[in-house]
Amino acid sequence: LNYVQADMTNFKIPLAPEEECDSAWMLLGSLQHLTTNPEVISCFQCIHRVLKTDGTLIIELPHPRETFSLVECTRNGWEIPLEDEDGNTSGELRIVWGDDNDHFDPIRQVRQFTVSMELEGVDDKATHNTQSTKI
Repeated sequence: LNYVQADMTNFKIPLAPEEECDSAWMLLGSLQHLTTNPEVISCFQCIHRVLKTDGTLIIELPHPRETFSLVECTRNGWEIPLEDEDGNTSGELRIVWGDDNDHFDPIRQVRQFTVSMELEGVDDKATHNTQSTKI
């Protein structure tokens, strides 16, 4: 897998035809960060340029209850087991989104979501190393 970090409304990935993508994924409600029709259209055009003719765009959006509710949002998340180069379990990545203090702007209909990631690994001495990052 290749990961690309770029402006989702204006990116170019030079690919030969045999390298075009089978699928593109927009996860964690990323599309909601685009708040105008021209931004959404530009994003879809950029994705269209890198997809195969029969390629698929997968968009994950939160349930409308999560976006339009003025009460606290649901905390969601998942855990991903990590493996080392030999295929042995080496730790776990936990991703959680949603926080009690996340703000919802009812005029613009935009909710600010907190996403936290916690990496827990096991080193050679079987001790746990934990790091938390808020993004």
